[in-house]
Amino acid sequence: MTLNPYKPVKTQVVGLQQLEGDYLMATLQTVEEGFNTSFQSGQYVMASIPGFGETPHPLASAPGNPRIKIPVKTRHEKHFQLQSYVGVRGPYGRGVPEKTMENNLVAVASGEGIFPLRSLLLGHKPHKLFEYKILLQNDYGSAMETELRNITDRTNLRIFETPEPLLEYLTNINLPIPSNALLLTPENMYPKILPHLKDSGVFEKDTLIYLLGDIVCGLGKCRQCPQNLCRRGPVMPYKEYAGGKT
Repeated sequence: MTLNPYKPVKTQVVGLQQLEGDYLMATLQTVEEGFNTSFQSGQYVMASIPGFGETPHPLASAPGNPRIKIPVKTRHEKHFQLQSYVGVRGPYGRGVPEKTMENNLVAVASGEGIFPLRSLLLGHKPHKLFEYKILLQNDYGSAMETELRNITDRTNLRIFETPEPLLEYLTNINLPIPSNALLLTPENMYPKILPHLKDSGVFEKDTLIYLLGDIVCGLGKCRQCPQNLCRRGPVMPYKEYAGGKT
């Protein structure tokens, strides 16, 4: 049976976790067939509420988990009540390639980037030959910090909570070389972070960025996304992103 890509799959809200800041974490259980849980970390879904509309949400759960987790802005909380039903389309876009973890990795995460980072850390088993460093500016409270630290309780994967400004911390940490870089930060921070990475020997050609904007359809049909972001992103090589900006 060929599934209709425009038809949402019915899911039920079976869990809600209040986070500090502007978000809560919703756990959704599919109640009908059609959602592919074998997604890549970094991909997103379109969640729809009858009478309200459809919005993009990064996947925060591990690939393969039949229960998916998505962050929800608190202003939309009334639409995500326990036992309520939510339509979900996806997963869409490009995620983090497997080969990214086949090298030393430095990931820089802040803001909404913490959610795809959660999926990445849950879904990818670090290779014992490589070193992984996660620089984290956590805006969502101690519960999220504790959870991420429990996920990263591995000898070759270390998470650094940055009490000082992220950029200052980045200049004072020794990065493994060679490394891939993954920037899970607001877009306006890329030009500020890249020089620090370059000074440490991590270059643009080895850097991926995560950018999930105001996606409209997720299928690339409406042509309203800048740079065709719904198909080319959210995860893309920085050089591809920079080339699209010119």
